[in-house]
Amino acid sequence: MYTKGGTTGIARAVDLDFRFQVWVHVAVLKLVESKVLPEFLASALNSPRCYEQAQLFTRGATNQDLGLGRMKGIVLALPPLDEQAAIVEYLDTDLDRIGVAVRGTGDEISLLREYRTRLIADVVTGKLDVREAAARLPDKREEPETPDEAEDDSAARNPAGDLDAIPVEAEA
Repeated sequence: MYTKGGTTGIARAVDLDFRFQVWVHVAVLKLVESKVLPEFLASALNSPRCYEQAQLFTRGATNQDLGLGRMKGIVLALPPLDEQAAIVEYLDTDLDRIGVAVRGTGDEISLLREYRTRLIADVVTGKLDVREAAARLPDKREEPETPDEAEDDSAARNPAGDLDAIPVEAEA
């Protein structure tokens, strides 16, 4: 199935063995499975390259439509079936592990944000005294001046803009 109206350019592989009806904004793509695997086609159509093409072929500002004729113009690579199967296998296994890692990292970030919020609240309300920890912090190091800061500093030392006060190189 492929969305061709409203939110256009989203593909899903479905395997239903019963009759069903689709909304006018959904296209049912009937595949020749000796040439293309449904899962591969869905992944390819959802790739950034094909999705961009679908958006370029979509017409209408408020009632967007990716007509069937324009849909046929979407270009994608179609490797042999064994390569399609290998790609689908990779997407199912390896990318699933990446997704698990991303979700785990998201959970950790959420917990750290909660901890930070709680820590700030405890410090502000006085439940946690940080004066001792603050006293143990090293003194702030002085950073070297950048050329821009040096120019700004010379203007501050000579606010009147007195040219005689600024040393000038003499010719030898």
